[in-house]
Amino acid sequence: MEHEQEIRMKVKQAIRYPLLVMMVISMVFPLLVIFVIPKFSALFARFGADLPLPTKILLAAHFILSHYWPFIILAMIALIFLFRRAVNTKSGRYMWDGIKLKMPVFGRLFLKVSMSRFSRMTALLSASGIPIINTLEIVRDSLGNRVIAESIDNIIQGIGEGKGIAQPMKASGLFPGIVIQMVKIGEETGKMNELLHKVSDYYDSQVDYTVKNLTTLIEPILIFALGGMVLIMALGIFMPMWNLISVF
Repeated sequence: MEHEQEIRMKVKQAIRYPLLVMMVISMVFPLLVIFVIPKFSALFARFGADLPLPTKILLAAHFILSHYWPFIILAMIALIFLFRRAVNTKSGRYMWDGIKLKMPVFGRLFLKVSMSRFSRMTALLSASGIPIINTLEIVRDSLGNRVIAESIDNIIQGIGEGKGIAQPMKASGLFPGIVIQMVKIGEETGKMNELLHKVSDYYDSQVDYTVKNLTTLIEPILIFALGGMVLIMALGIFMPMWNLISVF
């Protein structure tokens, strides 16, 4: 249990920084559009400058944000409410769990955490004498991801049909090759629990590595977002100035 909490805390700490940066960007850009752009638009209007497309886009954004901000806030609240309602439904939760596993950078981290928990819990429960089907049912209900739970259901069904664990695990298309290979060897040698512990240790180290290097992995996305904001603002402000300079 302490091990699970430690991993969960590491993941939360790793996600906190990029989320904070994205929140700051999403707050700063509208503020610049609302309070900075109008000052330049008055200058451009005074000289009758022909406004380029980036400036027109910023002015349109300023008009929308300054005149319809109550509706925008209400729309955001409604979207958050609808999202929370959707993820509480069976189909909505399944879709959201699938999206989480496919997110850039974070999807791989979530999968590694799930594989570590799956391997460790399966090994511990199986070693305590619980039948494999009951073990997988407990693990399925503990992972908290409907997509992975569906794959585990397919494994349980495959065991009932005499296919073993590795074959339906491979057919699911979700489990990484190292997990499938270790399970296959474990089925052949009777050392399933020992090998699953090794798989769990491997993914624990992978989670630690990913968490420590998450800033490096996520930096290109943050730089792209920040650079896009700066580029749009710069083009919207300076292109009309260049036009004015060329006129005079």
